[in-house]
Amino acid sequence: MRLHAALGGSTPDASEMVAAFTKTLDIARHLGNFDYQLRALRGLYFYYAGSGRFRAAQPFAREFHAFARHGSDRTDLMCMMGVVEHYAGDQMSARRHLEQALAQDAVSDRKGDASRFQDVVRFGTDLRVSMQVFLARVLWWQGFPDQAVRTAEMSIEEAQATGHALSLC
Repeated sequence: MRLHAALGGSTPDASEMVAAFTKTLDIARHLGNFDYQLRALRGLYFYYAGSGRFRAAQPFAREFHAFARHGSDRTDLMCMMGVVEHYAGDQMSARRHLEQALAQDAVSDRKGDASRFQDVVRFGTDLRVSMQVFLARVLWWQGFPDQAVRTAEMSIEEAQATGHALSLC
């Protein structure tokens, strides 16, 4: 399960990525491993959304949402829903989810180095940085360029502070 998840998160080959995350999801379901089910669902969602196949990505986001709602950190859940809504074209809902996730993240203990490192392992990037990036995109689409630029600048500052190259990218 761990090897398949690592392969899915590191391979540049699309078919290998889908196969690896699908296998990860199958094994994680069989073992009842919550964290790896979320990783696999996020990986499959990321693949389909990243290749512009948003309708194919939606079932994975919905399953992530339904599954995570009963035990995951709500910040993860709101972030995922914000991204899904953004890609589906509902910028108002996307903004609401992303702002709630950032607000909840700010008052939780997630800002610690260990927690942020877990986000990098689990999601491939620093989750707070990703939320800010998507919020900047949403603000731009909604016609708030000044707010979008400020949010993007904050995401760059935080990404630089993490020292994590993919988060900065």
